Amino acid sequence: MTNQEYLLKSLLGCGIPQETIDLMLLKENLPPQGEVSIGDCDLAMYKHFSLLLSASAHKVAQGDFSQSWNLDALKEFYTALCYELNKPNVLFPKPPKPTLHNRSYLW
Repeated sequence: MTNQEYLLKSLLGCGIPQETIDLMLLKENLPPQGEVSIGDCDLAMYKHFSLLLSASAHKVAQGDFSQSWNLDALKEFYTALCYELNKPNVLFPKPPKPTLHNRSYLW
């Protein structure tokens, strides 16, 4: 399997065009037809996920045909990728948990 095939299969359900995957490979200096390097390909998806979001942000409608993407699913995919690579989620960070403070001394 090649780097390009791995990315195409990994992102199959996301509706990402071939040109976006080629651009991601180019930015990471990964040879498209080279033997797959799963770690490097996953890191490329993590580092350039904004490319994937921009490619899937458009809704297409023409006559009876329309296509849109589930952005929540892309966020979940990115979050899972962050956990897998042990990297920070810089695009969709979780809001901080609310904390309770004891202010009974003010009464």
